[in-house]
Amino acid sequence: MGKNLSGISALFTDGAILQRNMPVKIFGISKIDGALDIKIVTEEEKIVYSNKVTMYEGKRWMAVLPAMPAGGPYEIQAGDFTAKDVYFGDVFVVSGGDNMALKVRDTLELYAKEVHGKNDGLLRYFSVKKACKFVEEDSIVEEGSWVSAQNERGLDFSAVAYFFAEKLRSNDRSVPVGIIDAAAEGTFLHSFVSRRHLTFPDKELIFDKGTVKPKYTFATPEERYFTRYKQIVNFITRKGYLEALKKADEQNRKDWNDALEKNKDNVIEEGIIRVPGLFLEGPLDGFVGGAYLSYKFTLSKENLECAKNAENSLGYDPGDKNDCMLSLGIVNDEDIVYINGTCIGSCNHRFKRRIYKFSSELLHEGENEIKIDLRVHWKNGGFVPDKNYRLIIGSVDETDIFADKSWLSENYYLFSMGYANFSRNGAEGMEERAEENDKGGEFFSVDLSGLWNYTVYHKCQSMEYGLDEFNEPSGVFNAMIRPLAGLSIRAVVFYGGENDLIIPDGFEYTFESIVRDFRDIFTNSKLPFIYVQLADFANCNVDSTEKRWSQIQQKQVLCQKIPFTKMVAAADLGEYNDMLTAKKKPVGLRVAAAIEDFSRTMKNNQ
Repeated sequence: MGKNLSGISALFTDGAILQRNMPVKIFGISKIDGALDIKIVTEEEKIVYSNKVTMYEGKRWMAVLPAMPAGGPYEIQAGDFTAKDVYFGDVFVVSGGDNMALKVRDTLELYAKEVHGKNDGLLRYFSVKKACKFVEEDSIVEEGSWVSAQNERGLDFSAVAYFFAEKLRSNDRSVPVGIIDAAAEGTFLHSFVSRRHLTFPDKELIFDKGTVKPKYTFATPEERYFTRYKQIVNFITRKGYLEALKKADEQNRKDWNDALEKNKDNVIEEGIIRVPGLFLEGPLDGFVGGAYLSYKFTLSKENLECAKNAENSLGYDPGDKNDCMLSLGIVNDEDIVYINGTCIGSCNHRFKRRIYKFSSELLHEGENEIKIDLRVHWKNGGFVPDKNYRLIIGSVDETDIFADKSWLSENYYLFSMGYANFSRNGAEGMEERAEENDKGGEFFSVDLSGLWNYTVYHKCQSMEYGLDEFNEPSGVFNAMIRPLAGLSIRAVVFYGGENDLIIPDGFEYTFESIVRDFRDIFTNSKLPFIYVQLADFANCNVDSTEKRWSQIQQKQVLCQKIPFTKMVAAADLGEYNDMLTAKKKPVGLRVAAAIEDFSRTMKNNQ
């Protein structure tokens, strides 16, 4: 590659996909003063473009390449730097929150067979480093690399992005597709908005006598909404403010976890609970702290021999010998999982599916034990119902036992929500159906739903909510969106707003600001902006969730009035118990259809 004294953005390195059929801007922040020669060179070393720009140390430079048709490979030469295997095709920036950030590997319960064996060297993906910044400054993407959807590397792509890109590629194999992922988990809409578009002109503060809280006089709801954010941003950017909050938050978390570690050998309470189910009633109702849960099961020699069938499975690594999979649905809030005393993984994200792969060498003939160190940060801990709780030995490519939920009793939701109302007849029916699923031939599965032993070792107060900079206004925009400034792309695809459930008021104003900011960044006032409606969700942890969620969905419908936007309807793809539904393939297919529809509309208007 060379020393890269030009400081060219990582977006233009080996394997890059550049936008076809329009002038393409490439840029960087120079490390020296001087002139920079830029060339596009074919495989046959034919120069198809050559130009020169002036650079100044520490300053951003930009060069405009001519419009090129789909194809490649080319080399992009910028002084001492050379990017190889560069193609021209269609480039999409995908952004948003947890739903866009959800990876293909998190959807394998539904799509393992479809993803397995797929290799496409011209479907490529660039992940922008997840970061926040609260200072507005000129910047570029300095880290990262382009990855092709080959040899199962596509498992780490955004699932929505992968499926819509795959569909576009199947529609026209002559056009490479590049995905630039600028999504971040745990974000609100305002995380993606510039400070400029979060604020309105100052309004006079009117104080009532005898009060300390100011009253505001505003002409419009928009002004009321954005002035609140202006105050937040002013606090965040105050010197030392964020650092102090981070330090306090880290200390709170450390103290909370240290207390659990200190008391791990205690036995405060023992009993039996049913999995799955949330701790909304029964012996652990209101529980916060740490508890061990254990489940014992018996394996035969024949069961263990199914492990050899995993060699051709998706994600199988002969080095790790991960020929078994443990699916623990969704756990509230944090779990550390052991098989016969050996830790196989952990997760502290309360909305993510727990899928742990491990080696059959940890299992043995006879009795085995799964043990979970469950840590409940806030009330309503437990195991989300109507998810998959199974251990599988052998071909984890077999997804039939995951996709088929017909064995769930109609009353399963009711009895899994509370132990006192559990129907024994329903349990027997469920167990009979589970036995049928166990007869898979290539794999052996153990149904983990049922009675588990628990031992509470520590009780405490809820973990204090601390600072999460990804929640704060403008942080993601400054760190992840602003560095893309000037990039030539075909469209933006946005899927987010999940966390705005907390305060749905003003959703439409913030969303309009996101569209405005993205179009400013990519210098295209008519840039197609495709966004995905949130799928239906009814959080059984929190009252009124469904009402506020539907408010956001309705506001998303209203946002279609913004010119050159399209909403992809997804309400019908929801799961009552899962904010991050794994049904990302139909979302991707609908996004692809919206992209193609945009293309037809724009051609007709020319």
